[in-house]
Amino acid sequence: MNRRIISTLIFSTFLFFQSFSQSLEGEWKGSYAYAKQTYFSDFDMPVDKKNPIKLYFKLNTDSSYSIYSYSKGKDIAGKDTIVVCKVLYKKTSSDSLYLEETAVLKPSNAEPACFQKMYLKIKREKKLTILEGTWKSEGECNSSGKIKFTKKGV
Repeated sequence: MNRRIISTLIFSTFLFFQSFSQSLEGEWKGSYAYAKQTYFSDFDMPVDKKNPIKLYFKLNTDSSYSIYSYSKGKDIAGKDTIVVCKVLYKKTSSDSLYLEETAVLKPSNAEPACFQKMYLKIKREKKLTILEGTWKSEGECNSSGKIKFTKKGV
């Protein structure tokens, strides 16, 4: 094969991975649906109903990410609120991520959280980057389902 073609392919591959590594930063809008739920009897979520959720990836100076999730929840008094959680990040392969909510940051009076563990594949469609896969909550919540996030640009 011609050296020029090989050099062009290597350079193109490098640019693709470089742009991907930068594409996680920012706000991701998404939704999740329950496929299975055995949560408290007074909390009945319809299967396949889409529930809004957002992720915010903040790129740190050491090239790591600080990640936060934003979803609807309730405070101890039962009032609707937005619950902000800290999220652990792990890249499991070149096209897959593992995200795990680990702590409630706001509000301080939120109901006990059912932290999600998300197993996501990275896809590109036109001008969208998509994170899509499954989630589960263990223990008392024992729920699972599908989840999808999109981000415009790059």
